[in-house]
Amino acid sequence: MGIRDELSRMKFGMLPSQWGLEPAEERLETFWNRARIRAKLDPLGTVIAPDDMTAFRPPAFAGPDADAFAARVLGSGGGELATAKAELGDGVELPRVGELAILVDASETPVALLRTCEVVDAGDSVVERFEVLYRAGD
Repeated sequence: MGIRDELSRMKFGMLPSQWGLEPAEERLETFWNRARIRAKLDPLGTVIAPDDMTAFRPPAFAGPDADAFAARVLGSGGGELATAKAELGDGVELPRVGELAILVDASETPVALLRTCEVVDAGDSVVERFEVLYRAGD
């Protein structure tokens, strides 16, 4: 989904359920709208001119063995993922400190909003360390 598509959906007063999204997409939008305010990324729930970090929903991902990974991350308040550089391919940007992501479980239900707090170039791999900013249900 491109920026233009996202902007066309940003209509004042519309709920995610009115956007015609698939159930998993609707859960992500609802989670993101709540998480960015509760994590104090957008404390006023800005409708006009949001900043770059909160303007668009961050990508969602499930970790390896999704439910167990989500439980570990939620239990410890953070975690790390190591990726071999060969898996990244040419032209793929490395993660950056401050980037956000939504962690989902095996049923594609959002469980946490994560922020990258450190990126380590470990030679043949890249290690991304992250912290939990918001847990579903907080």
